[in-house]
Amino acid sequence: METCAKKKTPQLYTTMQEEPSILENSKPPENPQDSTPLVEDPQDGMDKDKSSDQLNDFVSAIKALGKNAARSGKVRELEPYTGWDLKKLKTFILQCHLYFQGSSDSFQDEAQQVTFAISYLPDVALEWFEPNLLGLTEEPPSWLEDWHAFVKELKTNFRPYDESGDIESKLVKLWMKDSQHISEYLVWFNSLAVHCSWGESTLRHRFYESLPSHLKDDVSCGEGKFKDLLGMCWKAQNSDARYWEHVQECS
Repeated sequence: METCAKKKTPQLYTTMQEEPSILENSKPPENPQDSTPLVEDPQDGMDKDKSSDQLNDFVSAIKALGKNAARSGKVRELEPYTGWDLKKLKTFILQCHLYFQGSSDSFQDEAQQVTFAISYLPDVALEWFEPNLLGLTEEPPSWLEDWHAFVKELKTNFRPYDESGDIESKLVKLWMKDSQHISEYLVWFNSLAVHCSWGESTLRHRFYESLPSHLKDDVSCGEGKFKDLLGMCWKAQNSDARYWEHVQECS
């Protein structure tokens, strides 16, 4: 890890131009015993910046490790999760799972998975884990070597406070447009329904209400609406396929 950090660590500080020493061209004090030192002890301030330097070195090292792993794999590099937008946490965790499955690198070790994910946590998300990463706690946390414990720690501190209510609100506001294919709409509907606490009857009703009028008419005709959500989705898909086939013929 140290080798990667030396090669990939971006320069965090601009190089200061050397200035003439304050001791040059200066006369020695008449009474050295009564004079105060012109240069402060270099040890002063070292402890103050020690923690900051350690964190910068650690972050730089794991970022270099993450970027190298991303380049060697065939999957897309992850988008960093800052912790400011709580709604993006689920996407970040999903991207991590996809990367572990599709990367040519070996992520069988959960400690490597955690290290890799931390390399994509800047800003407030990284600051939350800072005391544990620097060893400032009495005991090292279990999530350093346990991926599931790490995900739980992320969700506990960075997921939406009312995740269930947020999902229900999105389902209520979700509508299929007349110009939209049902396949695209079903992706959004299913992604929300699988995390919603509503029963099948309520989801079935919401699905039907969100359809455009030309599909509602077709779904209701014949034997009528299906009593289960899966059957209604299947009928709506068939109706949508015939609708767009007719639109293509007319054009």
